[in-house]
Amino acid sequence: LDTSLNPDKLDANIKDRKWDTKLLLNNKTIASNHGSYNEIDWNLKDILKDKTSTYISKVVYHDYKKTLVSVIRKNVKNTDDQLMIISYIPYEEILETVNSKRMKSLQVIFIVFLVTLVLIVAFASLYSHQMKRFRYEMHEAANGNFNLPESIGGGDEISLLYQDLNSMVQQIKE
Repeated sequence: LDTSLNPDKLDANIKDRKWDTKLLLNNKTIASNHGSYNEIDWNLKDILKDKTSTYISKVVYHDYKKTLVSVIRKNVKNTDDQLMIISYIPYEEILETVNSKRMKSLQVIFIVFLVTLVLIVAFASLYSHQMKRFRYEMHEAANGNFNLPESIGGGDEISLLYQDLNSMVQQIKE
C-alpha cells in the first residue's frame, strides 16, 4: 500500500492553530505553521528518542520563552512509519488561561455567596419579625389584653404556636 501526503492540505490544517505546531513523519517535519520545515529543535532530540510513549510533555525554552512542548505520537498501521504532532504552548498563555478561568470561578463563587447571604438575611429577618410579633402578643395576653389578632401571618411553626396561644386566650375569655 502506497500512501502519499499532500503538504498543502497538511499546512492548511495546521496553519490555523494558535500555537507553533509541527507535523512530523519519521522525525522529519512535513508540515508546520511556524518555523522551518526541516529543522527539529535541539531540545526535542531526547523526546524523539522515546519510541514507546504516545503522549509526552516537557518544559523547554522555545524562542527564549518558557514553553510546554506537547508531543502526540501515532504509529501508522501496517508500516514502520510514525506520525507526531508537536505543539509549543508558551507558559505565559497557559497562565493567562488559568488565571482567566480562576477569576471567572471566583466571580461565580462570589455571586453565589452574595445570593446565599441575601437569602439568609431575608429569612432571618422574616423569622425575627414573627418572633418579635409572637412575643409582643404573648406579653399582651399575660398583661390581660385578650384582644389578639387572629393570626400573625405565615405558615410556619411560629404561626402555629400563635394559633395555639390564640385558642388558649379564647378559652380563658369564655
